[in-house]
Amino acid sequence: MLCHTKIQHAKIINFFFNFVKLGLGQWPRIKPYLNDARLRPDNNLAENAIRPFVIGRKNWLFSGSPGGARASACLYSLIETAKANGLEP
Repeated sequence: MLCHTKIQHAKIINFFFNFVKLGLGQWPRIKPYLNDARLRPDNNLAENAIRPFVIGRKNWLFSGSPGGARASACLYSLIETAKANGLEP
């Protein structure tokens, strides 16, 4: 039983050191996020902004013509750009 506990302990320590080693290897990429609080390490804002395009993509199949689909895409782009800049479209 004691041997099993030591093996488990060694596995936990090994996992921890590998985790720390990985983090230190990524330090140049992590550092900008620590220096500037405005930066975000995810792209949730961008993904949420393009969600209407993804939904609209299915609607554009029924636009009637390539020109109609292009016009719809331009309209969506204009509206989402206004939202991203804090305007009420």
